[in-house]
Amino acid sequence: MYSEHMGAYHKNRTDIIWHEKEELALIIRPTACTEKYTFPARKTDTLQIGVMNILKGDGAEPHEHTQAKKVDKTPCEIFYVIKGKVEFTLFNKAREEVKKVIVEEGECIFVRCGHSTKFLEDSKILEVTEGAYRGKEKEKVFFKE
Repeated sequence: MYSEHMGAYHKNRTDIIWHEKEELALIIRPTACTEKYTFPARKTDTLQIGVMNILKGDGAEPHEHTQAKKVDKTPCEIFYVIKGKVEFTLFNKAREEVKKVIVEEGECIFVRCGHSTKFLEDSKILEVTEGAYRGKEKEKVFFKE
């Protein structure tokens, strides 16, 4: 059973746990979310959940995230590599490259800084950030390396 506000936006998630009329939990199975980008969280959720299926050689330009609302916290993201291998390049506040790290299948990285990604293998990752996905134009500030 899906609530009225979900519709096709949530067609790829596998299980919603309900209690009476309250949605308690969302379980995303490894076989769900087969498109390149799927953001199954509701727009009213305080965390965004994104599942991405990325091919080797693809990646994201160096960027950092903007805040959905004014809060005194550092925007952060969690990436869990379900399948594949991903290289993360981390940047300091001056947008200078600081370190490259490789995150492999079954591993997770919690990012609190600007970053870029390079997918070293065909990959499926789970991304968690604060707020519902607002679109690339509102979510990110891109910068050159």
